[in-house]
Amino acid sequence: MVSRRAIFIILFLLFSAFGLFILQTDQLTAFRMLTRWHSSAGNIFFRGVTFLGDGLFIIGLAIVFIFLKKYQWATGVIVGYLLSGLFAQFAKKILNRPRPKAVFEAIGQKVYEVPGVDVHLHGSFPSGHTASAFALAIFMLLVMPFRWYGWLLLVVACGVGYSRLYLSQHFPEDVWAGALIGTFSGLLVAAWLNRYQQKNPNSKWLR
Repeated sequence: MVSRRAIFIILFLLFSAFGLFILQTDQLTAFRMLTRWHSSAGNIFFRGVTFLGDGLFIIGLAIVFIFLKKYQWATGVIVGYLLSGLFAQFAKKILNRPRPKAVFEAIGQKVYEVPGVDVHLHGSFPSGHTASAFALAIFMLLVMPFRWYGWLLLVVACGVGYSRLYLSQHFPEDVWAGALIGTFSGLLVAAWLNRYQQKNPNSKWLR
């Protein structure tokens, strides 16, 4: 049976491989290489997938967990979302890097725009949607009983990351950084809740 450790090893390898790709490829070329393919079906699919990293989805999921009386899960999901969002938004405000559309238009080129999607121009680094998706996936991976859906959580998080490229909202390094921020946030929240439970074993809220 594949363990959580195996998933984290694979995640580490993915981070390393993608990081090397980014280091060895210039920003515009890397973006073009990863966004060559578009189709009507892809447009619909990735517009849906990217929503899984949106704040409305995260909050809605937390509310569902509250109704299911999974208070620990609800707490971790919300705190992880806020923590990853804090890191991501702080970096966005400080760096305020231009997004693909702005960069390509500055050199007389265009990016593919999915119909119905508002492509932003600024605040590219890092990807907030990717950070949220990875924070959710890593936290749930650590607190849920481990089953096959551990892999599904990782695949969905990666899908959200790629959707940000597909929709021309971010460069590869934005997605890579967002995934790191989300992973760190998920690990931190899971560790915090575990420590809190050890110190407060009778807490009803975090059962």
